[in-house]
Amino acid sequence: MGRTKIILISTSTVARSLVSSFIALQLLACSVPPDATNQPGAGSQVPGQTQASASETAAVVPTATASSTPENIPDLSRETIILAAFCDQSSLLASDNSGRIRALQDAVAAINESGGIFGAELDLRLIDTQGNSDESQRALARTVRQIGEGSLVLICDPQTEAALRAMLNEDEIPALGPGDFAIRGEFIFGVDADPKEHLGFFLDDLASHWAKRKPEGAGDEIRLALIAWPAEVSGPLTNEEFLSDLEDLSIQIVYQVELPAELNANIFDLIYQLRDANANVIYTNARGFGLAALLNALDALGLRDRFIVGTPASGYNSQLFEYLANPTNSQGLYLSSAWAWWSEEEHPGIQLAKVIGAGEEMSDWGYIQMAGAVALAQRVLENAILDVGFEALSPEAVARALNALVDYPVMSGLFTVDYSGGSRSLDQLHIWAAGVTPGELELVE
Repeated sequence: MGRTKIILISTSTVARSLVSSFIALQLLACSVPPDATNQPGAGSQVPGQTQASASETAAVVPTATASSTPENIPDLSRETIILAAFCDQSSLLASDNSGRIRALQDAVAAINESGGIFGAELDLRLIDTQGNSDESQRALARTVRQIGEGSLVLICDPQTEAALRAMLNEDEIPALGPGDFAIRGEFIFGVDADPKEHLGFFLDDLASHWAKRKPEGAGDEIRLALIAWPAEVSGPLTNEEFLSDLEDLSIQIVYQVELPAELNANIFDLIYQLRDANANVIYTNARGFGLAALLNALDALGLRDRFIVGTPASGYNSQLFEYLANPTNSQGLYLSSAWAWWSEEEHPGIQLAKVIGAGEEMSDWGYIQMAGAVALAQRVLENAILDVGFEALSPEAVARALNALVDYPVMSGLFTVDYSGGSRSLDQLHIWAAGVTPGELELVE
């Protein structure tokens, strides 16, 4: 009889069937023996250290490894790895996760159809956190109590990430998540840049191209308005050090406000205040319906052409288009992204994603993000098993495998991760401009 290993991941609903071409490509991309650069050798430890806790080795990169060979790849065809999945499925923000949820399900199904983790089948368990901090923590504690402590968590939304951060650090369980609360040296490993990195990259790029992109009638000075959702929903957008750095870019913040993550938030009065403050750039980390409300109000007030609007790409999702009064209201929106986009048809990672993507996913960054996250989870689980063996698979082994990744191209370059030296978020960003129709984006930087 086969044994069961438990991994904790964060997701939702029913897996769909996938075509065989994705399975073959996924095998090539994720299941071939890793090289010595991105994979600890079988049974290896961090040089110069005895067995230590994950917190002691979290920022250490193994430097001497043995390359894997067909001889040390185990046959786990009788085994099962439980994936306990946490994701908001029922709050106001739940539909913001719809693309992420489908991607997680599809990618897990693809791994199973292509042979699993060295033959071990992934058993996906879906748990609704209800978008609530207390319920998220109770769900994690309940799951650990029922099926044991897992080796990895994959989180699909910032509010769940915020709720579980302290517990993950205390129990030293590594997590793959959106990265809004990814702190250097801790146990959340982001599959995106953090909010301040997005804002900083957007402003630096805008300052370099202000003469070309500035709204008609705007002067030479960038006058910035920051509209932030609460930190527990979208992550901390700024801090004092970050704000002081803006002075080097000659950017003046003329308005800053926290907007409730609610459908009835008063956006019209806010826009009038931005106008009166002579702002010419709006940056927001509001996602889905929050971003749609801002764009709808600018259009309704006839003020859309007065402002450059920027946001992290995670806000550009299927929920955004559910709430936009007119899809054209997103035209000209600038998005910062660490990932490739559906329009890059020759990109091998996008080709993989398109095999499993369908319809509405083509206008959703979240689907791309989470499809890549599952591929990354597969790689680090394989690396950890090759390092310590299936029986000894543990949070420490997975943390070591994550820390060993240096400029690793996830899913054939869909995005690139480097967690060496304690780094916990992505840093290779690009700027996209939204077109007239949903999903129409142009790479501008």
